[in-house]
Amino acid sequence: MVEANSRIICELKDFLNLVTQDPEFRKVAILSSSDFTRERKLGIECIIGFIANLPKRSLSVELQDFFESLGIEGQAATKGAFSQQRTKLIPHFYVRFYHSPTT
Repeated sequence: MVEANSRIICELKDFLNLVTQDPEFRKVAILSSSDFTRERKLGIECIIGFIANLPKRSLSVELQDFFESLGIEGQAATKGAFSQQRTKLIPHFYVRFYHSPTT
């Protein structure tokens, strides 16, 4: 079980690297080339990581816990900020996310 979990984590890291560093894949993943260009609390890495975390409780509680797990206590993003950033991802991104080439 531990081996399967570590494999999943490695695959997620590979996918995050693909999204953040491959300009061709970014074109397929985000709506506009100007999206996710500025340094924000909720950059593309945080958005993808949060979505991959599969939140089950209220969004505000999950965001608070997520930022605490990153070691950024007291600076969690708001529900509205998360929703705005999430809309910058193309819906096809989620298909690619769950069927990434690293799996």
